[in-house]
Amino acid sequence: MASYIESSLLGGERIQKLGYTSLWFLSPIIIIGILLLPVIIGFAFLIMAYLKYKASVFALTNKRILIKSGLIKKEVIELNILRIESIIVDQTFVGRVLNFGTLVISGAGIFPTRMENISNPMEFKKALLETKI
Repeated sequence: MASYIESSLLGGERIQKLGYTSLWFLSPIIIIGILLLPVIIGFAFLIMAYLKYKASVFALTNKRILIKSGLIKKEVIELNILRIESIIVDQTFVGRVLNFGTLVISGAGIFPTRMENISNPMEFKKALLETKI
């Protein structure tokens, strides 16, 4: 079964970069899950962390940025690369140390779009800038 991103590609469109929610951001849920494993409820926390990780994907193609979030209620944002004018990287101190943060993308006719808690935000930004050239 193809992922949403793969099934959404247009003719001649190729995936340049995939981004996911940072596991560091999910680490509190994972740690609680591991600590509570002997009490069975730990499995629920680990499953919740896994579902949160799988629920969001950020894709950069040679034509668009696709942001998909949610499992039951799916939200999809598609941004045309040619209309992007600015990219802001927002990282806390902890985010800088653990390499996760938020990208805020805006441009002509585009409301500022947030890609929250993405791992390697600077790498994603660099790939976007290289694709735009």
